[in-house]
Amino acid sequence: VDRRATESVAIVLPDYDPVAGGCRVVAALANRFITAGMETTIYVMNNRRIPDDADFPKLFEIKHISALKRAGTIIATRFDTVEATIDIPAARRYYLVQQIETPMAKYCGATEDDVQRSYQHTEYDIITIGEHLAAQLSEMGRTSKVFDVGLYTDLYRPDRRGRTTDVDNVRVLMYGSPADYKGGQDAPAIAAALRDRFGDRVSISSFHRDLPAP
Repeated sequence: VDRRATESVAIVLPDYDPVAGGCRVVAALANRFITAGMETTIYVMNNRRIPDDADFPKLFEIKHISALKRAGTIIATRFDTVEATIDIPAARRYYLVQQIETPMAKYCGATEDDVQRSYQHTEYDIITIGEHLAAQLSEMGRTSKVFDVGLYTDLYRPDRRGRTTDVDNVRVLMYGSPADYKGGQDAPAIAAALRDRFGDRVSISSFHRDLPAP
């Protein structure tokens, strides 16, 4: 995204769940754009209300996708958000792939074909969060660009009301599922290393029930 541009950025999520790792990456990205002077809004596809995570500053607004009529840049974040935004006028389109989504399609009531179709929409430039995802997408016939997701530094910046979180404490959200990522096996070792470094200032949580407890 050109930081000198004045057009709006629309990031589309299925819903806004502040404890989901993928959602926090998107939210930190939106905060980064706003800090750089870009008008940025997160749009969601359903009206499910999830309580805000108090330690996560939100510089952006959250609106239903029905309010999205056009944008300078649209960033889709899951296969179904690609289909939901394909007809919305935009100068630039990106598809942020945080995992190869065919294994989780069944949880969304979708098919593998639905997911594969989203990867074939060449109107969207694909960006990924890891080299392993780029390699898998290449096998599916799509090139992608990898970007560094070291965005979590934004999590503890002041929000627009000037509040800050307690930076003397470190909160770590472990993301990993044996279905698609070896992080599930590494979680206990990572937790131990963090506690060795930070002591009792660190709290660790996971939202995958099938992980070994950190």
